Amino acid sequence: NGAQSPHRTDWGPVAGRTVLIWPDADEPGRAFARKVGQLAKAAGAAMVRIAAAPDGAPDGWDLADALPDGWTGETVRRALAEAERFEPDGSELAQLDLEALATAVLRSPTVRAIWSGKRSYADASTGHFAFAAALARAGCRDADTIHRAIVALDQRHGRDVSKTVRPDYAARTIAAALAAEGRA
Repeated sequence: NGAQSPHRTDWGPVAGRTVLIWPDADEPGRAFARKVGQLAKAAGAAMVRIAAAPDGAPDGWDLADALPDGWTGETVRRALAEAERFEPDGSELAQLDLEALATAVLRSPTVRAIWSGKRSYADASTGHFAFAAALARAGCRDADTIHRAIVALDQRHGRDVSKTVRPDYAARTIAAALAAEGRA
């Protein structure tokens, strides 16, 4: 999908795994690595680490390029071993939440039908489960994002959110939906 649209990639396969990112040796490469790190964490990666190019890396150099003069395989191994753990902050995730939800809405007729009210359920819990599962199927796998989407759904349809906002209710509903979709 390219450097401008990593949010259009299905990051589901990284759930539960350690992800190591080696960015190009320039600011656009580092920014892209942070965005990929955010997406990997939102998809449930167990750990994300971002490597830094060793000293002396030419501007824009990446791992697919020939090693610069004086570098050996050991230089690369050391940089990989020293990769720093990446933890996104809340402000970064807010934008990713919107992107993940927008992508899910575009991908899923079920999400659109539930959101618009064209598909409804007699029991709110069943509707929440169906909505969460549809979001997960469409690529939105972050539990906090799904929780906020469920609350927004209830607000949109004028329903009382006192149950929806409870962490215990959200955790059970979302965990069940993610497990049903093979993501937990």
